[in-house]
Amino acid sequence: MIGNVLAGMFVGGAALGDFESIATVSLTGSQTAIDFTSIAGTYQHLQLRVLARSTTAGTAQDEIQLQVGNGSIDTASNYSYHFLYGNGTSPVSSAGTSTSYVRIGFAPRASATSNSFSGTVIDFLDYSNVNKYKTFRSLGGADLNDTNGIIALCSGSWRNTAAITHIRLKPESGNSFPANSYAALYGIKG
Repeated sequence: MIGNVLAGMFVGGAALGDFESIATVSLTGSQTAIDFTSIAGTYQHLQLRVLARSTTAGTAQDEIQLQVGNGSIDTASNYSYHFLYGNGTSPVSSAGTSTSYVRIGFAPRASATSNSFSGTVIDFLDYSNVNKYKTFRSLGGADLNDTNGIIALCSGSWRNTAAITHIRLKPESGNSFPANSYAALYGIKG
């Protein structure tokens, strides 16, 4: 019995739920976006792990925005999101409908604690299923100057049934991610 259960957990030599590295981006200079393209539809889900800062002056945070697409990035108003974050004193929530991106996390600004990067994990659920809209969820946090911190929980959707083949992350308002910002994309077996 146990042997049958264990055998059913493996497909093609890989255990169900295994993570497989697809691509990584490690910036050596400032960039306005981090892009992943030509993503194969061979996984059940995707996970993106991000370490980021923003080049914007100040000690607060910039939001990290997510856009996706099939063949190219969709920049039209086909997204919606819910966003909840806290800084240790009071929770804040926001939502957006018919937006051109999903608000998916935070990045410390240039004057925040030196060499401090936010950490965000983003899940893309059933990213290649052509029978439903695509949904995302994320959890992340950042140190904003030794005494301040922030944690965020986000969810969103792309109102399109096409498989996701392209992913873009960018800081708000046309700012840049500086050198040493990093993103790693993983496929999760089904």
